[in-house]
Amino acid sequence: MIIDEPRIKPGVFLSCENSTVSFKNGPFEVSFEARDKVPGELPNPGTSSVNLRSWLYSVLGTDSPEAIAGFIQKLVAQGVIIESAPLDAFDSEYVGYRLVDYYRILINRLLVKNPLMHTLQNGAHKNVQIGVLLETYYMIRNADWTAPAVLGHWLPEQQRKLLHEFFEEESGHGELLADGFASVGLDPDAVRKGVPQPETLSYNLCFYTAANLSPAHFAASIIVPEVPQSPRASVHDNSESDILSLLTDIPDDLIRCARSHEEIDDDEDHGNLPVELLAMEGALSRDRIASLFEIVHQTTVSLDWLFRGVERHYSDWDQEVGVGWANEAMGWPT
Repeated sequence: MIIDEPRIKPGVFLSCENSTVSFKNGPFEVSFEARDKVPGELPNPGTSSVNLRSWLYSVLGTDSPEAIAGFIQKLVAQGVIIESAPLDAFDSEYVGYRLVDYYRILINRLLVKNPLMHTLQNGAHKNVQIGVLLETYYMIRNADWTAPAVLGHWLPEQQRKLLHEFFEEESGHGELLADGFASVGLDPDAVRKGVPQPETLSYNLCFYTAANLSPAHFAASIIVPEVPQSPRASVHDNSESDILSLLTDIPDDLIRCARSHEEIDDDEDHGNLPVELLAMEGALSRDRIASLFEIVHQTTVSLDWLFRGVERHYSDWDQEVGVGWANEAMGWPT
């Protein structure tokens, strides 16, 4: 990655204690040990590229372009350093990191404001909790159905390899959940024959639409399901924003089935895949970058409506009618 005009992002908090330098930007924090006590003043927001590089040289104690570039890349990944405008094009890996930053802002707002989260945090009815898992199943059971659309584009060999591996790893994940629904009184075969709520279908279509546009757009879209909501989030996070930990009336075995999907994604490092894919795109124009940000925005909005749909539909769900109730009511085939 080459950052032609690096500067410290406005709003970044910088501090130093003896030889430890720390950068903090909201939830992001990175520290490093300087070669000695930090000389001079820390750079302020808007520092020019020349001054920033000179300052890093004095702190790192090396004039190696590779060492300085490597450190700048780490700060870029943390959102501490951004490129100065105006530029006609931006490095695609850098854009990938900024898309992740943008998604994390959006998803944290969603988790605060979405009514489903409020319902779950206040002790949702068991049917709503089951609904969360049902719609999750309908999200992931055909996660590889977008493969022909994105793989139909011309792709560099490494990008194609990463996508093939991703779709292979996602294939069959729905079955990790399906049989577990028997523990909450649902027939697994009926679940398999069921269809998602309209909001879930709309969310799934976001990925198909993005895949048809380009590999870069697809990479931007999968930031939403694959990237953790914060840099430190993990499948073992039991915070109030971890939905599975809020499903308190669901048997542990079914929760473990749901967790297994997250654990596989975590083990396969799917959280870094979107940036890896985008890094192979080279320089991106401002117009193309704007469309990638729009993909992240629209996919997150669709996720918001999916959550709202779960809260709305399953609050009045009569489980005795069965999973196929929506099919019969709307005339959809099973």
